Amino acid sequence: MGKYPIAVIPFPYLSPSACAALAAAVDDAIEAFGKWQIPTGINSKLFKAKRCLLKVAEQDSYGTTPMELIQTAKAILLANDFYVISRTLTESRADPIAKELELALRGPLSELETKNRNAFDILSQFWFGTVLAFSGLHPAVPDSKKTKPDFLVYEGTLVFGVEIKRPQSPSSAVRALSSAASQLRKYGEPGIIVLDITRAVGAEELILYRGSRSARQLMKSRFDRLATQLFEAVGEHSDPDKFDRIVVLVVYARFFNWTLGGKRNSDSGFLFKSAVIPTGCSGLIVDHSDRIQTAIARGFEKISGNRLLLKRTWK
Repeated sequence: MGKYPIAVIPFPYLSPSACAALAAAVDDAIEAFGKWQIPTGINSKLFKAKRCLLKVAEQDSYGTTPMELIQTAKAILLANDFYVISRTLTESRADPIAKELELALRGPLSELETKNRNAFDILSQFWFGTVLAFSGLHPAVPDSKKTKPDFLVYEGTLVFGVEIKRPQSPSSAVRALSSAASQLRKYGEPGIIVLDITRAVGAEELILYRGSRSARQLMKSRFDRLATQLFEAVGEHSDPDKFDRIVVLVVYARFFNWTLGGKRNSDSGFLFKSAVIPTGCSGLIVDHSDRIQTAIARGFEKISGNRLLLKRTWK
C-alpha cells in the first residue's frame, strides 16, 4: 500500500448540499480502483453510495424516513472509507489486495440488508490498513501459503504481524482476541492485535437515536466496559503462553448517529484504546512496540483530524 494526501471529511458539519462534494470524492476513488482493474459498476457499494449522496444533495435533505436516514449514514461512511483506502493504492496493481477489495465493494450499503458479513470484514481490514499506511508503517500483505496475518509492518529491522478481527458481540470479542493471538503465535513474528468492536458495542442500533444521554456517551460507556474486559483477558488467560508473541493491543469502535429531536442533527467519530504489552517477546522489544503504538495513534489522527491520548502503561 502506498501513501497519499488525504481529505478529512468533518461528518457532523456535512450539510446535505455538501454531499455532492463527497460524491465527487467517490469519483476519485472509482478512478483509483479502475487503474487496478477493480470493478465499480452500478451494483458496487461505491456506485450505490454515490447515487444516494447525489440524491441527498439534490433534495437538500438527509431523508425523511428512518430507512432513508440509515441509507444516508451508510453512504457517507462507505464513501469516505473507500475514498481513504483508494488514496493508499500504489501505481502497480497488487493482485491479492485487488481481489479482496473487489469482494469488499460487492453487496448492499448496510449489513442490516445481508447475512453475509465477509465484504464488511474485508472493508474493516483495509480501513485499518489505511491507518497503518498513514502512520508511516508501510503495511504489506504477506506472500505466504501458511497461516499468515492480515498485514506486516516494519519498525527498524524488525517485522511485525498485524491481525485484525471484527467481533459481532461482546461474548465473541474475547474469542476473537484469543484466535488472533493463536494465529500470530503460529506465524512466529512479534504480533499486533487489532480489534474493531464497532458491532460488538452495538453501534448499528444507535444510528437512529433518541435519549437523555447522547449516543456518544452511550457508545463510550459500552466501549470502555468491553475494552477493559479485553485488556484484562490478556493477563488473565488460562494459557500463559497464548500472548507471549503479542506486543501491542489496539481496540477501537466507530460510530455515526442521527440524534432525533435533538439540536444537533448528527454525530460521528471513533473510540480508541491501545497499549504496549510489556511481557510480549519477553520484554525485549518494548521500545520498538512503543514506537509502533505511537505511529498507529498518529495514523488515526491523520484520518480523523483529532488528537489522541495514548495509554503509556499496561495497568
